[in-house]
Amino acid sequence: MKGLRTALLAGALATASVLAMPGFANAQPADHLSDMSFIAAARCTGLAEGSHVDAAALKAVLAREEYNHPVYALERADEKRTEARGQAARATGYAKQSIADELAGPCQSYLKG
Repeated sequence: MKGLRTALLAGALATASVLAMPGFANAQPADHLSDMSFIAAARCTGLAEGSHVDAAALKAVLAREEYNHPVYALERADEKRTEARGQAARATGYAKQSIADELAGPCQSYLKG
């Protein structure tokens, strides 16, 4: 019986040490966005909203993903979305074209999958 308790304790300690490793808490299954990708997708949503482009698909990605991220990532995503919305609403000329290029290029990667 003592050997079983020792083995269980050793297993619990090994599991706890793995969970405490840096980066383990941020590990995401392959079908979920990383925290950084989630924040970038929020930026894309803000750019689409500020440009008066249909953002429904990007909003759906954010809604599907929001429960897979810690509070700090959600807060940062909200900040980036708000900043991007304002940036797009004020954009003219080259800045407006750069935003359109971002929406047509990198932002499309968040819609796949």
